[in-house]
Amino acid sequence: PIELAAADTVVSITEAAERRISIVGRSPVPLARIWSGDELPCWVFDKCVEVSQYLLNNAPAWLDG
Repeated sequence: PIELAAADTVVSITEAAERRISIVGRSPVPLARIWSGDELPCWVFDKCVEVSQYLLNNAPAWLDG
């Protein structure tokens, strides 16, 4: 599961809005299993790269809209 939050913040009416996006993902993997080599969360990192690339590739369309 991935939690996604986006916000536009306006500090001053004379400045442009600051856009922020926050992504949080959780994967319940016991540290002991990673330490022992029984479970390697590489697929989690691969999915993080996929999500990041998707967001970067689509950012121009969102920012222009």
